Amino acid sequence: KNSKIDRTTCKKKKRQLIFCRDRVQWSKEDWSKVIFSDESPYKLYPSGNLKNDVTWATDRGDVAPIKKHKFSPKDLVRGAMTSTCLSELHVIPQKTSLDGK
Repeated sequence: KNSKIDRTTCKKKKRQLIFCRDRVQWSKEDWSKVIFSDESPYKLYPSGNLKNDVTWATDRGDVAPIKKHKFSPKDLVRGAMTSTCLSELHVIPQKTSLDGK
């Protein structure tokens, strides 16, 4: 199992090195034509850390029960940046396609 991770990491490092070497001489104008974008899923109801989320009370009845969500819905958050600006963050609700269909 570890050898698969090592090979993937090694391949990724080689691709990153090639990417950097190909662009080391780029000017500010060259970089101004590049857009970096990324997206990440965010849980709407993240699970808390029950070992660290401690409530102090004198009576057990004073503490509200913790609502747990076994399978939290997720929204996709997407953003982008260029050498001169940042895009707004776009929230894409679950079960929505990126092409609008």
